[in-house]
Amino acid sequence: MSYELRTEPWLPFRRRSGSIQWLAPYAITGPDDPVVALAAPRPDFNGALLEFLIGLFSVALALPDEDAWLDLTDSPPSPDELRERLMALPDAFTLDGHGPRFLQDFSAEDFTKAQDLPIENLLIDAAGENTQKLNKDLFVKRDRADALGRPAAAMALITLQSYAPSGGQGHRTSMRGGGPLTTLVEPRGDGRGEDHSRELPLWKLIHANLLLAEGKARLPRDWQSADGQKIAPLIWPWLAPTLTSGQKPNPHIVMPSVDAHPFQALFGMPRRIRLVFSEGERTCALTGMADERVATAYRTINFGVNYGSGFWVHPLSPHYRNGARSEWLPVHPQPDGLGWKDWAGLVVDQAGSRSEQRIAEVVRRYGDLRCGAFAVRAFGYDMDNMKARGWAEAILPAWPLASADVAEAVTQAATQMTEAVRQAANLVSGAVIAARFSRREDAKGDFSLIKAELWAATQQAFYDRIDRAVREEIDHAQRIVSEPLDGKAFVDVLRIEATRIFDRHTDGLTLDVVDDHRFVLARRNLMASLRGYGKAGTALFTVLGLPAPEKATRKSKEAVA
Repeated sequence: MSYELRTEPWLPFRRRSGSIQWLAPYAITGPDDPVVALAAPRPDFNGALLEFLIGLFSVALALPDEDAWLDLTDSPPSPDELRERLMALPDAFTLDGHGPRFLQDFSAEDFTKAQDLPIENLLIDAAGENTQKLNKDLFVKRDRADALGRPAAAMALITLQSYAPSGGQGHRTSMRGGGPLTTLVEPRGDGRGEDHSRELPLWKLIHANLLLAEGKARLPRDWQSADGQKIAPLIWPWLAPTLTSGQKPNPHIVMPSVDAHPFQALFGMPRRIRLVFSEGERTCALTGMADERVATAYRTINFGVNYGSGFWVHPLSPHYRNGARSEWLPVHPQPDGLGWKDWAGLVVDQAGSRSEQRIAEVVRRYGDLRCGAFAVRAFGYDMDNMKARGWAEAILPAWPLASADVAEAVTQAATQMTEAVRQAANLVSGAVIAARFSRREDAKGDFSLIKAELWAATQQAFYDRIDRAVREEIDHAQRIVSEPLDGKAFVDVLRIEATRIFDRHTDGLTLDVVDDHRFVLARRNLMASLRGYGKAGTALFTVLGLPAPEKATRKSKEAVA
């Protein structure tokens, strides 16, 4: 019997009581001991499954407008209602069998000559073929997963197709490129007396991020009609022969509203893959559960769906553009992880002289409608081409903004404080190196920890100022940044913390006369810059919108004269 992802209990849910249950998607709602989180065996699976559920219920419910979306806030559909909606969809969710397979290439006969690859290679962080050949799989070992039960195989397939990195010639990346950053709204209560100390039902997170059918190509009420069958492959591309991309110079690019329905953003299929199943009960290497039919290998061929670059604006991702480039490109995590340094651009739009960054569609809608307190859950792979360097995840607090003026002031202040800490982090890192080494080229190793410490040390000061600005509806960026809070302006906090970090990283140095002079000079220069003197200090104060110190101003006047 085929494995049907709409009805099989293949999703691991954690209930508020702490118990883990494997349930079908429609069982996500229910009043007793509510489901509060996914409990997949890997964090990237949890992220991809959240996106899958958002896409699944967005299409199944087909909410026409914001009013219909708001109506579900306090009255979620029952499991029976959700099941009925899911079963009304076309047959697009069968993982195995002889017909169309979920997220797998339509044309099975194209794969008859393709070789079987280890099933663990579906995992984004698996050791690559060349890594194994050179015996370099030191931290991520090969042969971790020789068999995946059908639940884990489905999770791995969803994750790879959603975040697909570069895979060699013609093996396409996801429509957001390799390892994109996802940002989801995470409600913090409904403002109606709900106990905010308790975990909210997972349905509230899914509901907060549902896409609306408004403004998109209309979905048919009856998916069994001719219209329904015609539109289905535009959302779920595995229901029809693959729109292969071919080779350069003119590879076919799948365009939204031309070759695909906009909802395909949540069901992208860049890789041409067919899973290979083996009969007979075996234990899944990831879940530890027995399954009577397991995936032991997969086959792949290149030149699958090419979503191009800059053509799709994904509703669950922030986007940026640089200079004269007119297209919006998806944001990706960076090696230094996620934190408050990313707040401007993930929670509010960020506009700079050379680049712009705008928040995800779902984050903007929730903030604009002022639906209550919320946070932004950000996650994604930090990729170096084909190599996964790490999985980044963070929860960033957010506030509904009272007016456009307050929003503009908060955005400007957040940008100023972020850039100021970035400059100060470079200053303190450079000062530590100057104090410890006579030549900069002798400074071997990774000094990014110093910068990370300054970001961590200034986080509370940043959030406290944003919180006060929102509560008091301050609509001037300079008041947010410059007015003292707890007796200190932001620049004071920055100076104190940067100095502490410098002293901590230079404490205990064995100093002779030469070293002592180097240490004193490095500390003096750092302190001068943090007080606005010199070229670096002027740049720092300019970013914060602060006037140059009086002494520096006199010197500059004398230089001009």
